[in-house]
Amino acid sequence: MLNQIQLGVTEHNRLKKKGKMTSDNRVSEVRTSQKEPEREQCIFTFTDTLLIWLLLGIFEALIALRIVMILIGANSASPIVALIYGFTGIILFPVTGLITSPTVGNMVLDFSSMLVYICYALIAWALVRIVWLTFYQRGPVDLLPARPNGRC
Repeated sequence: MLNQIQLGVTEHNRLKKKGKMTSDNRVSEVRTSQKEPEREQCIFTFTDTLLIWLLLGIFEALIALRIVMILIGANSASPIVALIYGFTGIILFPVTGLITSPTVGNMVLDFSSMLVYICYALIAWALVRIVWLTFYQRGPVDLLPARPNGRC
């Protein structure tokens, strides 16, 4: 590859000395057939971490809506409230009834939902770190979050 580049530079200099440098002789675009596995790995890792954060964002938004609706005493017969309770019931299944929630009238402060909110954020953070450590390693393992300084 280096020889081809040197040959191209030599040919360019020869044509320039002869005065035969025309637009036909100039190189307008250089293409390479080399693969960049490091860049592909970086894109793959970035996409995976985005998907993890997207799922976490959706789950946490639903849980936050549930916490607010339970706190204000929303009517569970309403279709939108029933839909949110149904989706979050699946997400909150592991901790349902784990912690007693204080109640005042129709309003309930749901501590178990708040606990899941924090736990899922920690789980998502751990998954993102595992993806970065497993699939994108450049040199020694770095346990600090990746910085947007052009590395990846």
